[in-house]
Amino acid sequence: MSIKPSYVAMSLEDAICSVSRAMKTSCLIDESTEVPKAFTVVKNRLPLVLDILTSIKTKFTEHAEVHLQLQKMADECHPFGRQLYLLLETATPDPDEKRSFIERYRTVVNDSDRIECVMKKMLMCLEAVVKVPLIDEDQWNELKAALKELKTTPASIENTLSGYIFNNYSTGIQPIHLGEGHLSINPGNGPQIITPSGGTFHFTPSVMT
Repeated sequence: MSIKPSYVAMSLEDAICSVSRAMKTSCLIDESTEVPKAFTVVKNRLPLVLDILTSIKTKFTEHAEVHLQLQKMADECHPFGRQLYLLLETATPDPDEKRSFIERYRTVVNDSDRIECVMKKMLMCLEAVVKVPLIDEDQWNELKAALKELKTTPASIENTLSGYIFNNYSTGIQPIHLGEGHLSINPGNGPQIITPSGGTFHFTPSVMT
């Protein structure tokens, strides 16, 4: 399947712009803020990503056989760059912001989108498609080294999805319902009649004998 080179160029340009924005934001990180090591690792590796994407943009026209893969790769890198920008922004100074860095970070992150995870996804996306001669040997080796570093970088934040703990200090029942739908409870001895469709119940009086 062929694709117009202009489409590939546009996708690459979008990816370059988002990564460039993230890189500029990383330079604004408040040095007084004790950010996790992952932030520093990402900051130091963003120039490599930008160099690789720029190198591809200048050379891809000579490699029509990978145009489609390059466009898909660039389209995936674009949102990764934006995610990194939003995550890095939580560590930049803001005189109107009263929350701590970690509080701001928690509002925009979840377990699958921690800053080190997003960066690793983007590097893996590049590694899967980009090869020499689209980039040079030094860039390729640095890409492999960056991936290795990200895989051993400590998590920037602990698991944000905590479990539930339910305590019952009395002798009664403890109804718990974490799913969807209704929960009907009958703690007594009488019958419990339930209809999911609503409407009127009609009961036959009991016969005295």
